[in-house]
Amino acid sequence: MSVHDPHAWDRAAPRGPRPVVYGIRRLLPSWRWLAEAMWWVEHSFGRARADARPEEDTRVRIFVIASAFTAVFCCLALGAAHAALMTPKGVIGSAANPNAVARADIVDRNGALMATNITHYGLYIDPREVWDPTLAAQQIKRALPRISTAKLRRILAGDRRLIALPGLTPQEKSAVHALALGGVTFEPEDRRVYPLDSSARHVLGVADSGGQGLTGAELAFNADIRAAGARGESFPLSIDLRVQGVLENELGAAASAVGAKGAVGVVVDASTGEVLGMSSWPTTDALNRVTSAHYEMGSVFKTFTIAASIDTGKADMNTMFDASQPYMIGNRRITDFHATNKILSLEEVYLHSSNIGTSRMAVELGPDVMRDYFGRFGLLDAAPIGLHDSARPRRPAN
Repeated sequence: MSVHDPHAWDRAAPRGPRPVVYGIRRLLPSWRWLAEAMWWVEHSFGRARADARPEEDTRVRIFVIASAFTAVFCCLALGAAHAALMTPKGVIGSAANPNAVARADIVDRNGALMATNITHYGLYIDPREVWDPTLAAQQIKRALPRISTAKLRRILAGDRRLIALPGLTPQEKSAVHALALGGVTFEPEDRRVYPLDSSARHVLGVADSGGQGLTGAELAFNADIRAAGARGESFPLSIDLRVQGVLENELGAAASAVGAKGAVGVVVDASTGEVLGMSSWPTTDALNRVTSAHYEMGSVFKTFTIAASIDTGKADMNTMFDASQPYMIGNRRITDFHATNKILSLEEVYLHSSNIGTSRMAVELGPDVMRDYFGRFGLLDAAPIGLHDSARPRRPAN
């Protein structure tokens, strides 16, 4: 009988119940190679015992065990390599952190980072598993000075698991974990961070710990930012951080120089309407004065009033308006800041920014016509800049 002829052992085997391996080999031909290999190994053990060579039996067993471990570790290595090289961007982090929020990084038009997520940890304590509450409170407070002592003692005196402090940094988590205290656990949570601190903060806005945008671009493009995060992509804004930085510096310097209570500045690409920079001063104020505050347009209205007058045919460049004396509308007395005290043509009304001439023009057009034109000019709606906190203009009560 040859070792290389596995069927010879079948022919020489005594009658009676067949070995289990043989039965598997007969029922499942696709596993035949495995069954024969196992049969060969088992025969090697028996032959070593029969020949009184225990050292060969030991070598064979060590070889089999080493081969099995080698195969397992090779499979693990291949799986790790596949996960690292083939898994789409963003999937590994989300799988490692079940509480991670798929919220994309926000970048400027050149790809510079403006907002991102960093994994923090919530500290949870189950007082039922704490052996010495007094000692645990002392050690946790020493490792984590910013935790509230009163809250810590209240949780340790309770009877259920509660969160003691959210937003631990990896360093803080390591410090508490090193205490090896029973009942102290951590849960990962994503935190939205803004590496530029206050720069462009009014444009960016903020998002809450649940991954929901609350203000600014975080709110206005909330669905798009989450969709980009799910795809493992970043979300670009039209802002150029170079322009934004210069704008903020110049606006702050100008406002401080004149002692202003507040100031706004916007840089727009006139050909596309894209906002390249938007700044509200002071930066410490939560109010974005560019979008949420109200301002009187003043003489800017004269341009729209004159345009409506020409478009309706009520006046042309040679139409004359009496600006020689103040003009009364009800109990309101309209005067000119740059008074000419004479009759002006429409062109002169515009060049001298005459309040009297423009008011006469508006009265001739009437409220319905003025409302219609202002509405079509977009002056009665919130500015269409894409931010939800863009305020609607105030209108007269009657």
